[in-house]
Amino acid sequence: MGWSGVKVRDFLGATPHKVLSEEDNALCDSEINVKEKGEALQLLYKNSAIGPDGLSSDFYKTFWRFLKDPSLKSLNQSVDKGKVSTSERRGIITLIHKGKNARKKKYKT
Repeated sequence: MGWSGVKVRDFLGATPHKVLSEEDNALCDSEINVKEKGEALQLLYKNSAIGPDGLSSDFYKTFWRFLKDPSLKSLNQSVDKGKVSTSERRGIITLIHKGKNARKKKYKT
């Protein structure tokens, strides 16, 4: 039996679940501020790359005082527009063979 013809709202309405309070809902709908973004930055793993630019979380932490305003402006613009910039929608996928007896293979690109 599939989900065809079944509305998600009907399903969720019959399922016990928590609902956000008006205060929490307003908080979720509000603009992200510098303090929130800075706190999120501190939660990132050391030396992890945030995106395809290859810059590590340590780079952003070190230069946060210079990056916080343009970074926050960009984030809030994305929220207002409903999508992130083209460069932020791109990703790099690297396939790594981890199977038994894995060998390095050269592939032409």
